[in-house]
Amino acid sequence: MGWQSDMTSVLGFSIIVSATATAIAAAVAIPLGIFMGMREFKGKAVIVNLFNSFMGFPPVVMGVLIYLLLSKAGPLGFLGLLYTPTAIIIAQCFLCIPIIAGITISSITNHSKKIIETTLALGGSRTDVYENVFSENLVPILSGVMVGFGQNLSEVGASMIVGGNISFFTQTITTAIVTFTGQGRAMDALLLGTVLIVTAFFIMFALTILQLRARRS
Repeated sequence: MGWQSDMTSVLGFSIIVSATATAIAAAVAIPLGIFMGMREFKGKAVIVNLFNSFMGFPPVVMGVLIYLLLSKAGPLGFLGLLYTPTAIIIAQCFLCIPIIAGITISSITNHSKKIIETTLALGGSRTDVYENVFSENLVPILSGVMVGFGQNLSEVGASMIVGGNISFFTQTITTAIVTFTGQGRAMDALLLGTVLIVTAFFIMFALTILQLRARRS
């Protein structure tokens, strides 16, 4: 019973941290993606390519960068955030922002021109333009959020480095799997992996339902 309680605690912590990081990343990446997708400017191709490149940024490298930033010798070391849940959220935010922004930019760039022209032709304001562009591209934007959340929930390298894998404090379900494997507890690790897969399935299923409703509306 105690082990089950520990597993539930680790799973809950992982979901809360990943969901928080994804929400913060979405709040930054979606407006940025809409803004960039609706405009043509010099150097846009380079910036878009950077976002696309950082979609596959290695989590372990991101973990090292955030570690250097938050360590005592780093510029933000005075905040004392290293080896805390906040450090994991920061790392996952930076991993997630390029994913959501890149997918949003791609969708907006391909589908916003007619929406903008139609809205302005009907006497809509700039606010109406942004609202219509967002609503018409809600499905692909939600896809970006789903991909970002999946990345955060399943990543292990960054969480291990900046969180320290401290039991009952910064241990996520993926870092717990690594710990159990290293301890020779392969069956426990496999059980946690199964729980992670099933949990991710149901969360993604719920988000997919939201996508379908958005598409119908």
